[in-house]
Amino acid sequence: MRCKRFPLSQFRSLGRFLIAASCLCLGLILNGTSAQASTVADISSHYQIEIWTSQDDLSNRTINAISQDGRGYLWLATRGGLIRFDGRDFKERELPDRFRPRGNNIRSIARTIDGQVVIQPTSAQIVSVTEKGFAIHPASESVSHLVPHRLQGASDGSLWISIRSGNVFRWQAKQGLWLEGLSSEAVAKTQSSFVENAKGDLWISTPSLSGIYRDKHLTPLPEGIGTPHLLAKGFDESLLVFEKDRLLQYRNGTLDTLATDVPWSNAPEQLSSASVDSYGTLWIAAGRFGLLHWNEGKFHPAPKVFPVVNDVFKDREGTIWVASEGNGLGRIHRKAMRLLNSETGLAEDVSVSLQLDRQNNIWIANANGGLYRMVDGEPQRVSLSYQDLPLAVNVLSFDLDNTLWIGNTSGLYRSRPPYATVEKLPEIEGEVHLLFTASNGDLWCGTTFGKFGGSPTPATFGYYRDDTAHLLTSENGYNGHSIMSIEEGEKGEIWAGTYDGELLRYHEGEVNTEYSGSSIPDLHFDSQGNLWIATLKGLLLRTENAYLNVNRTLGYSISYASSIQEDSNGNLWYGLYKFPKDKLLAAIAGAGPSVSPKFAGGPSRHLDLSFLVNWYPTSLADPDGNLWFATSRGVLIFDPSTVPPNTVEPRLYLDSVMINGKEVDSESDIAVPPGQHRFEASFSVPFFDDSRNIKVRYRLLGAGEDWLDARDTRTLSYSALSPGNYELQLQSSTGEDWRRQPLAVAFRVLPHWWQTVWFIVFASLLTLVACALAVRKWSQRRLRERLLQLEKDQALERERTRIARDLHDDLGGGLSALQLLASRTAKNGNANTQSNLNRLAERARRLNADVHSIVWLFTPGDGTLRNLAELIQKYAREVLKGSGIDCTGSDPNLIPAADIPPDAQHNIFFAAKEALANLLKHSRATRATISFAFEGNTFTCKISDDGVGLSDTNSDFLDGNGLNNMKARLAEVGGTLHVESKPNHGTTIIARYPLPH
Repeated sequence: MRCKRFPLSQFRSLGRFLIAASCLCLGLILNGTSAQASTVADISSHYQIEIWTSQDDLSNRTINAISQDGRGYLWLATRGGLIRFDGRDFKERELPDRFRPRGNNIRSIARTIDGQVVIQPTSAQIVSVTEKGFAIHPASESVSHLVPHRLQGASDGSLWISIRSGNVFRWQAKQGLWLEGLSSEAVAKTQSSFVENAKGDLWISTPSLSGIYRDKHLTPLPEGIGTPHLLAKGFDESLLVFEKDRLLQYRNGTLDTLATDVPWSNAPEQLSSASVDSYGTLWIAAGRFGLLHWNEGKFHPAPKVFPVVNDVFKDREGTIWVASEGNGLGRIHRKAMRLLNSETGLAEDVSVSLQLDRQNNIWIANANGGLYRMVDGEPQRVSLSYQDLPLAVNVLSFDLDNTLWIGNTSGLYRSRPPYATVEKLPEIEGEVHLLFTASNGDLWCGTTFGKFGGSPTPATFGYYRDDTAHLLTSENGYNGHSIMSIEEGEKGEIWAGTYDGELLRYHEGEVNTEYSGSSIPDLHFDSQGNLWIATLKGLLLRTENAYLNVNRTLGYSISYASSIQEDSNGNLWYGLYKFPKDKLLAAIAGAGPSVSPKFAGGPSRHLDLSFLVNWYPTSLADPDGNLWFATSRGVLIFDPSTVPPNTVEPRLYLDSVMINGKEVDSESDIAVPPGQHRFEASFSVPFFDDSRNIKVRYRLLGAGEDWLDARDTRTLSYSALSPGNYELQLQSSTGEDWRRQPLAVAFRVLPHWWQTVWFIVFASLLTLVACALAVRKWSQRRLRERLLQLEKDQALERERTRIARDLHDDLGGGLSALQLLASRTAKNGNANTQSNLNRLAERARRLNADVHSIVWLFTPGDGTLRNLAELIQKYAREVLKGSGIDCTGSDPNLIPAADIPPDAQHNIFFAAKEALANLLKHSRATRATISFAFEGNTFTCKISDDGVGLSDTNSDFLDGNGLNNMKARLAEVGGTLHVESKPNHGTTIIARYPLPH
């Protein structure tokens, strides 16, 4: 198949786009962290030095000497005082005034066998530095008046002190011993030095004394040694002797001359200290001669970064530290990395691809800069041209016949040995960004079209065999997505990762999608056949049943890395993160503890580069074990052997505990006062590797159980804690398992007086009493409410009884009368029918009035005096209607609409009803008057007639229950009844009811 042709300019534009995109953050950014050195400078072809100055919070740039205590902290004796360095922060330790009468200068420093540091300040005293402060060393009394010069701790626990005159004082077990000079003449301005050999013998050299202290005696130096100006530990348990004009080595009784042409011959008094690193290079603090180093039988020029050097010191991990005069602190690294770019022989800075030929020569694709081959460690250009124009090279590969295949923005090219001519392969069009030679000789290639290139045209992917192109299509299962990486499996199958995140497997003409996720910039089959996959979301491992995300499974917080390599020691490199592969596989399988990757960037973090991902291959491992990476700053060559293992597990130490800004004793009972407070705990971790290789976590028991990350902080602060007991726990580790016991700080937050136990008990008792009283009052109230409810229930029962009585008296009697009248009418026939019917109608009308009045009385919302007056008047007219009695009365609207209780309303009405019934039955009146009045809060109802009055004819009303019932009803509600009557002059009944206040 042939791809559609596009103009060459379009390919070049796309290529420029891809080159720019590759320099973005798709690669691993090697940036620095806090407390890193401000400068990294090359001091030879093999070494570089990190430098800390005032820009890194180093308060004094003139350092006289360096030492290390038993906990791992570096101590700097500076012109301006004592400084502690933990690899991250510099912390000044201010001496009391009595120890610095003539300034802050610390002249000398040493470590004793118990891990403490002793110093000699301007007071000329010997001062011990402790965790809590400073104390005068017991040897100080014997030497302070003589001005000590050099301090040295020995393995037998003794402290050695040289004084300006050259004499030496030995202090051990509260006893002192003076050693006086064995040499016949003093050497002016010669430094004092002490060095202990493997047998515990102490070699001594001062201006007036030199010898070996063994078995409690001082013996002369071996024959052949003249006047040493400096003694130091040498190579392989040897001792080095620095004389004015030569450098000697003493080993196993043999004295050898290492050098006679020495840089210090004109001023040997400038020599102050020397040390040999783990690579066999001797480093010498030579004063104004600077930092000298001797290797492979010769001295090398001193670097300009430190013109004057006062001391070199090797720490417990074998790192060399440099104390300079005015230029800060230095740390020497074996150079692990080298950059190849325009400054080191390439035409362009950025090289986009790397390849090994069949003879293991390294070739570099320098894009528009052309093709380079490494010869004797240096890049050498290979001239290639096509149609008389220089050929750009983006990717390259060699097949089994050593034919060179080249891909660039214009397509695919081929050149056979001796690589003098170039031919273009017409089957491939577009930018070729991937080349790979399989074990059977097939040359695989891929182009950058597809989704990544922004074109709907499918990418090209296929292989050449016997000069014939076999390009995969949808018939093979290939979806046209751009291939990003390629690798061959054990059985010859081809694995490919796409920009779209698909892992494809090609076998016997078919392409199958094995996995889908994020972009796959690299694939790697290790020596055990495991497939490792680099993706934008972490490192994957293909297992028998799944694709395991290593980052997520083991909890790694690794930045994205675009390449996977394996070094000769069996370590897996994910970018610049190193994994011990066997331990990593065991951890993934659950058969071993979790391992933490070691970041090997070291001082190279200052390079600020990223790995390229848009071409393949962009990394390789050479036969010497070096790793090569195409980066945004050039070709990075990395030597994994220069990365030391973590020999010392970092340990946390508590620096201070402060409450509300005031330091307290951390070993005492720490009590935080109540109210607004601030509890602060400062800690440190002496660790001098890259900060990405250490983890720190903490938790506050009493406030939670979860661990929190404290990698970027060294002070923990808490405020507004509730009263109670707390324990702050901290842990550090370079791995994922936290086996070391945590550092614990216990403290308690005191309560306010109202939060104390006695107050709570008192308040509880008071609350119980208050509750008891409240319950009692509540019970009484409930009892009153029950009584009131009973009264209401009784009133309701009375009301029901009254209603039943009224219904019985009014409705019952009326209905019985109707029944009787109806029976008589039926028996008498037509004789009295009309009269009986009239009487029946009359009875029905009265009964209807009674029903209406009863209904009105029990209708809610009608209980006012005015409504009562209207009801009485209406009832009277209804009852007297048709009786021949003319009924008149006063206007009820003159009565106020004042509320009246239901029982009063009921009794007044029925009393009036009883009076009307008597009027209708006995009075034989022709006129009746009903009037109402309201005066002085008293309601008056007056019923008058012009009848016969009270006489013998109606004595049953006067003497019977009628009048008594009326009086009883009114008396029940607080009212009165008055009757006025004379024979033949009518009757007046007056009912009075005073409204309750």
